[in-house]
Formats: sequence, C-alpha cells, structure tokens
Amino acid sequence: MKGTKRLLTLVLVGMMAVTFAYAGAKPEKGKVTVGAVMVDITNPFFIQVMDGGNQMAKALGAEIIWKSSEGSLEKQLALIESFIEQKVDCIWIDPLDPEAVKPPIRKALAAGIPTVTGANLVEVPGNVSTPFPSYDAFYQLTGMIGAYMNYKGNVVYMSGIPGNWILDAYQDGFEDGMKRYKDMKVLSIQPAKMDPALANQIMESWLTTYPKGSLDVVVFTTDPDMYAAIEAMKNAGRAGEFAMFTQNGDLPAVEMIEKGENGVKIDLLSHGIRIGAFNLMVAIRIANGEKFPSTLWFQYVPVMTKETWDRIVKNGYKKVVQKGDPFGADYITPERAKEIIANAASEFTNWKAPK
Repeated sequence: MKGTKRLLTLVLVGMMAVTFAYAGAKPEKGKVTVGAVMVDITNPFFIQVMDGGNQMAKALGAEIIWKSSEGSLEKQLALIESFIEQKVDCIWIDPLDPEAVKPPIRKALAAGIPTVTGANLVEVPGNVSTPFPSYDAFYQLTGMIGAYMNYKGNVVYMSGIPGNWILDAYQDGFEDGMKRYKDMKVLSIQPAKMDPALANQIMESWLTTYPKGSLDVVVFTTDPDMYAAIEAMKNAGRAGEFAMFTQNGDLPAVEMIEKGENGVKIDLLSHGIRIGAFNLMVAIRIANGEKFPSTLWFQYVPVMTKETWDRIVKNGYKKVVQKGDPFGADYITPERAKEIIANAASEFTNWKAPK
C-alpha cells in the first residue's frame, strides 16, 4: 500500500511539473493561444484535465496558459477579464457559477475573442458550451445494470454532492432509470459528497444493514468513492460479493474490470484527461475560425469486457436516449480505455462535430 501511495505521489508530481511548464510558457509567435480559467489547478482531477489539455495543445500546435480560480468566483471573473486584456485567441472557462460568468463572456465575445465553457451549459449567443449529459449517462447505466442482473435484485447507490447540478443529474437519471424495473429495488441512496472517508463509512453501514445474500448491486457516482468502499468491503471479508457500477474511468477501476477484481463490471469513462483534451480541441478549432453548434455534449464511453457486453445485449439492453446521447460508442474494452487514458489527444484530434 505504501508503495502504491508513493507511486501515485510521484505520478502526480510529474504531471504537475509538465502542467506548470505549460502554464509558465510564453506563447510562440503565430501560434493560437488559449487562456484556460480552471476552478483549482492543484486538485488531482484538474491536474488530469490539464494533462489532457497539454496533450492536445502539443498535438495541434497551440499554446495554453493555465490559470486557477482557487475556488473563488471573484478571482475567476478577474482572470477572464485579464485574458480579454491580453487578447488571447480563445478563453476556455470551467464556470464556478454559470450565471455570473455571462457578463465577462459577453465582453470577450464583443472584443472578438471566442469562448468555451466546459462542464456547464452557459447560454450566451456566440459561446460554445460542452456540458456533460449526466442525466442520460446514468439513465443508460441503469439500463445496463438491469440487463446485467436480468432485471432482478437489490440495489444501493452512493450519490454525489447534493446541490451540484451535474451530480444531481446523475442521481435523477439513476432514480428515473431504476423505476423501469419492478423486480429491482433501490434499498438506499446515500450522498458520499465525493469524500472517501464518508464513502467508507457509508459502505460500512450498508454492510451492517444488509447481510450476505440481501444485496446484489452497488452503484457509485465516482471511482474514488468506490475505492474507499472497497476497503470497507475487504475489511469485512465481503469484497467481490456485489456487482459494482461506477463513473470516471480512472486507471485503477479500468484495471479492476480487466482483471475481474472486486465485482466491478462497468465504468463510464469520462476521465479528466479526456475532458481536457476535448475542450482544448474545441477551443483551438474555434480560435482558428471553425464554427460549432452552441452546445457540444461531452460524451462518455462505457468500459466493460466483451463478456459483459454480450451478456447485457443478450438480456435485452438497448440505448434509449432521453435528452442527449451520452455515449460516443456502445462500449470499449479495458485495453482500449487504457490506451485513451495514456493518449487522450489521439481520440479527439480528428473529431467531427455532430450534425
């Protein structure tokens, strides 16, 4: 365990070194320059986002200037204003408040600087939003869960942070999707609030409440919550007892699917590296004059083995889109997921916008 933690620390330090090398670099003459206003560039998730963005900047020959809002809306608005003054070629924003960023976005567009808002839907004429189809992602995931279990079983769901619209949309999609199956019962929904310690406590409580044989499926909003829950399962001698379904597509979770470990069956690959590569690609191409629809839904990719895919298809799984198609492919294998995580730019370099 100590070796694993040390390796993770070295990886993060290495990623930060590469990231901040880009952040401090001066734009080269003639290259497109994108100003990126992130929520917090010290958070491990945003380090992944920056790594994917740096991959894409290198692939498309662009420059990117990373700035951190440090969780402050006031600082985020000031950073957008600063990029307007610098006359960058495009501004990419991860909005802390989708409404509050509208005035500076309008100002940037009036100055001839295109804008991209990631994760959130920010409806300003001329702005391009790349929101997550969160509701549909978990609505479709419940379809896969139902088919995997042949539409029978008891389910618990570890949700996210109440009040966060993306995480709430995951829960709404999960709840609405599960209502389709009369022989599948949702026994408990508990918000882990993206806190591994809390996730561990919730799992301990569930293991006490539901003895062996009374629980069939555990669903997680994020992989880190699942990792913490797995530790509780191992301590109780119950790891691998349930079928597990999750979202993020982090490498450890993908490898669990590949190796058949801990009961992990399907992980929706979003991953910070993919998010960074996709948004930076959009920003660069807009800066180069390409026109896109005002909303480009970022697409997840379900990761599972071929055996799992064949099982759910045999049991009647079909994609039923509710609001926006959340999946760029029916599924990919863990092997392909690892390739994408290692080189996210390769997935989106020649990406074509839906018509």
